[in-house]
Amino acid sequence: MVEGGMSCVKYLLFAFNLLFFLCGLGLIIAGAVVLTSFSEYAQFLGEGPFGSAATYVIIVGVIILIVAFFGCFGAIKENYCMVMTFAALLIIIFIFELAAGIAGFVLKDQVVDVIKTSASKILDEAGTGNTADITIFNTIEKDFKCCGVNGFGDWENKTNKLGGDGCCISLDSSLNNNRTGCYEYYLNKGDTGKLRNDGCVKAVQEWAERYIYIIGAVGIAWAFIEIIGIIFAACLARSIKKEYEVV
Repeated sequence: MVEGGMSCVKYLLFAFNLLFFLCGLGLIIAGAVVLTSFSEYAQFLGEGPFGSAATYVIIVGVIILIVAFFGCFGAIKENYCMVMTFAALLIIIFIFELAAGIAGFVLKDQVVDVIKTSASKILDEAGTGNTADITIFNTIEKDFKCCGVNGFGDWENKTNKLGGDGCCISLDSSLNNNRTGCYEYYLNKGDTGKLRNDGCVKAVQEWAERYIYIIGAVGIAWAFIEIIGIIFAACLARSIKKEYEVV
C-alpha cells in the first residue's frame, strides 16, 4: 500500500475522478437536452456543423464515464495496470478535447453560410405554401424575435405570406388576438412598425456563435485541468510499481 505523500495523491486522484464522472454525466444530460429542445431548429440550422454536435457530446460523456471508472477503481485498489490505462485514456481525451475546443472557435466562420443557405431554402418553400416550413419559420421568428432571412421584406413578394406571421410584434384588436394573417394585414395597412425587421440569420448566428464560444472555451479549459489528472495518475502508478518491485 502506498504511504505518505503518495497516499494523499491516491485520494486526490480518486476525488478528481468523481469530478470527472460528474462531468461525463453532465455532458450526457446536456447532449440529451439539446437533442430534445432544439430538434425543431434542425432543418433551419442545416446538417453541416450542427447536425451531430449533440450526439458527439453524448458519446464523449459516455467515454468519460468509462475512463472515470478506471481512474477511481485503479486508485482505490492501487492497481498499476488500471491506473496506467486511465492515464493513457486521459491523454487521448485531452487531445480530442483540445482539438474540439479549437474547432469550436474555427467553426464560427461556417455558421453564417450554413444558416443562410438553410434559411433561404425554407423561406422559398414556405412562400409557396408548405405548411411544415411555415411552422418552422414561425417558430424561429417567435423564439428569436426576428423576421425572414434578412428582414420583414423577405415575405412581401411571396405567394404565401403566412410564414411572416411570426414577425408580428403585437396584434391590433381587430385581429381578435389571431396571429394568422397578421403579417399581410400590417403590410397592406402600411404599419410595418408592428413587424420585426431583424433577419433570422443574424439572430440565429449570434445565438450559435455564443454557444460555440462557450463550448470551445469550456473544452479547452477542461482539457488543461485533465493534465493534473494525468500527473496524479503517473505519480501514483510510479509509486505502485516501486512497491511491486520491492515486494
